[in-house]
Amino acid sequence: MNARTVVNDTASGAEVANVQADSPAQRAGIVEGDVIVKVGDRTVTSADELVVAVHEQRIGEPVTVQLVRSGRLVDVQVTPESD
Repeated sequence: MNARTVVNDTASGAEVANVQADSPAQRAGIVEGDVIVKVGDRTVTSADELVVAVHEQRIGEPVTVQLVRSGRLVDVQVTPESD
């Protein structure tokens, strides 16, 4: 998954630029244009912070990812896997 930093009236976070097929993000329902604002307990305000937050997660253990989609907060469960 690639993301870019976004800051606007709706949210500041990491906007999803693309989602790889059959990735944990795709299986969780994350789509292009979603803005990720939190991973687990860590607030995400930039694309770089998203990378750090993802790397802090344990492989195979589900984590709640909070995102903004169409102006609404949505929580999804993502299970990280090794590269």
